[in-house]
Amino acid sequence: MFTSTNTPSELQQAISCHQAGQLQRAETLYRQILNNNPQHADALHLLGLVTYQSGKAEVAINFIKEAIHLSPESPSFFCNLGDIFRSLRRFEEAIQAYRQAITIEPESAEIYNVIGITSKDNGKIRDAIHAYQRAIQIDPNYVEAYNNLGNSFKADHQYEGALQAFQQALNLNPNIAEIHNNFGSVLKAMGRVEEAVQAYLQAIVINPDYPQAYSNLAVAYAELGKFEESLQTFQQALNLNPNIAGIHTGYGNTLQKLNRLKEAVQAYQTAIRVDPKHSQAYSDMGVAFAALEQFDQAINSCKKAIELDNHNHEAYDNLGNIYNELGQSKDACQAFQQALVINPQVAETHYNFGNALQKANRLEDALEEYQHALNINSNIYLAYNGIGFILYKLGDFNQSVGAYQDALKLKLDCFEVYNNLGNSLRSLGRIEEAIQAYKRALEIRPDYNEAEHNLGLTLLTEGKFTPGWNLYENRWKIGSKKRQRVEQSGFGRSYGEADFPQPLWDGSQLDNKSIVVWMEQGIGDHIMFSSLLPKLQRHAQRVLVESEHRLLPIFQRSFSKIEFFPVQSPPHSQLLDTSINFQSPIGSLPQYLLPDEDRFMKCPSYFNACHHKTGALRRKYLQLSNRKLAVGISWKSKNRNIGKLKSTSLDHWEGLLSRFQRDCFFINLQYGDVEEEIDALISSSKSGVRIYCDKDIDPLENLDDFSAQVSALDLVISTSNTTVHMAGALGKPVWTLLHYVPDWRWMLNRSDSPWYPSMTLFRPEKLGDWSSVFQQVAVSLEELLLDKRS
Repeated sequence: MFTSTNTPSELQQAISCHQAGQLQRAETLYRQILNNNPQHADALHLLGLVTYQSGKAEVAINFIKEAIHLSPESPSFFCNLGDIFRSLRRFEEAIQAYRQAITIEPESAEIYNVIGITSKDNGKIRDAIHAYQRAIQIDPNYVEAYNNLGNSFKADHQYEGALQAFQQALNLNPNIAEIHNNFGSVLKAMGRVEEAVQAYLQAIVINPDYPQAYSNLAVAYAELGKFEESLQTFQQALNLNPNIAGIHTGYGNTLQKLNRLKEAVQAYQTAIRVDPKHSQAYSDMGVAFAALEQFDQAINSCKKAIELDNHNHEAYDNLGNIYNELGQSKDACQAFQQALVINPQVAETHYNFGNALQKANRLEDALEEYQHALNINSNIYLAYNGIGFILYKLGDFNQSVGAYQDALKLKLDCFEVYNNLGNSLRSLGRIEEAIQAYKRALEIRPDYNEAEHNLGLTLLTEGKFTPGWNLYENRWKIGSKKRQRVEQSGFGRSYGEADFPQPLWDGSQLDNKSIVVWMEQGIGDHIMFSSLLPKLQRHAQRVLVESEHRLLPIFQRSFSKIEFFPVQSPPHSQLLDTSINFQSPIGSLPQYLLPDEDRFMKCPSYFNACHHKTGALRRKYLQLSNRKLAVGISWKSKNRNIGKLKSTSLDHWEGLLSRFQRDCFFINLQYGDVEEEIDALISSSKSGVRIYCDKDIDPLENLDDFSAQVSALDLVISTSNTTVHMAGALGKPVWTLLHYVPDWRWMLNRSDSPWYPSMTLFRPEKLGDWSSVFQQVAVSLEELLLDKRS
């Protein structure tokens, strides 16, 4: 409190009561002085202070402003007015008052220091830094200003500046525990956790009763993985003061890292009992609830944290992560954006935002957020991993490999990065390096199912069927906790083995036994794996198959001794019969029925299209084409993961279609709405390209009609999609156009497929090279036409 000197006895008596805490008596005496002398500036000023202390802030402000009007050259009046404004969080008015005091007393380091404190509270960190620097310039030995400067540098992520400021404060006075504690916090933020531990320990040596230093030390121990030491140190902090909510929250965070989630929730709840307005406890409790899969409680906890403190950027960040885990990408992105409005300098939030954008398939935006994260903190290895993953999704495999290698420079034992590196190396055709990357991931984490699955696919690509099929079973353990049976929405439901009462088939003898088989993955997989049904039927007494309804007519016609049932929920009652011995997803049959390539089906076809429909379509196409070669074409895949990579545009086909227009009748087999694509090609073509679209056939809705259409053709040319599987199953000549390193089923360095004897594979010479594929197709088509003519 600023007071006047040489005060009259009445004023001195009032000041004595004021200092003794006798506020009502002091107020009465100040008012008596003012009754006698309304122009008494000191009495007005001090009346303002005592009124403020009595809880009447607005009245106090008016009294002090009157005092300033009477005595505008008193810096203490302006400073106390600023203090009241600051307590009311009216920071701009507070700073204005302090600056008026500075004009009167320009060399006051103390006033510049309080301007810095107020600016920092107002979120204007750079202004705070400038104020503290000015205070230090005036008084180079001002320890408090150095400490405050260090805290502001830390808040602005200027860690080197913060270290220097704290070090200078300690040079001036090495016996202040708070500064050692702050010094440790900066070291921890810089990742120098071992050094931070030493700083916290020094703070405790100076002040053994300093609970916050114990709490920070406990957090540092947790970051070093010393969880038991962390818990013990938190207990020491709580023994010193059990009424600090933040320490209970930190204790809960360590319990959460130990996966002791229910205990963590209890710790957060204790923190809330200590301080019901402790926003961070609600925020961190939301993370624990999410880990317990109690997502409603998780969301509500984070929202409560935000309600208590709408500047809690961590609460928004945690809320975003929860929404992202639930697949609510839009809500997640909004939460992260709000977090970044509050604090745009948090690298982890930019990284998390990138993850949400990636899930929303906003790949370019995600790439930008990962880069933002690295610009702030270049040590976030997972941001490099995110960049690598997006580059992989965009087909830039070389750059993807570089990003993953950057991540591994920061964290050599990251199994996720090795797995992703393996995927990119595989896509570049560097198969042995990919296998080594997957194996390295499994050395680090032997139970890493995704790496096992990817290794299995790569072994299948090499034709190493027995180990490949065994690892292929890990497909159930990745991406979902339930077995996903049907990929397309609207054509079935997703469920797993628990929907059927029978045990999974383990490859044991099926003589006099029965088995339920259910479909999984996409339609192409259904068709390909159904080649194993006749072999299974020869082993088992009874085979029952649940199938997507569009394939039922084909299956029933082709496999007359097998019983087929449509997908429904719950499954058909006959499929739930507990007297049936086994069940199996169709993709698990190969591990027992295809141990090597010699066991693959050797007959040219296993599907039978409707003979009547096929004949009618064949006659129709011969008449329309004047008996030209009927060639069906399809050029893209709708696969959500790799469809873009294995698809072409119709522009790639123009040369081929133009060249063979005279001898071939090209028929559209592409599913989906492609009319605009075809019209665009035809209108832009100078050589009169024509593609016939049979509007009586819908390959997406009616696969039985589609099978008849394919069966009526002489040749099918298509990229890897359902069309080639249908043609291969029907035994039609089918030329499959592949990208550089295709799906595992097409293997490597061969032009035939063990799955479909009638199929020929066309491979590019290098990555992204469709032109060489179409050149090979043109040569083969020319040869086919020559043979036909001869």
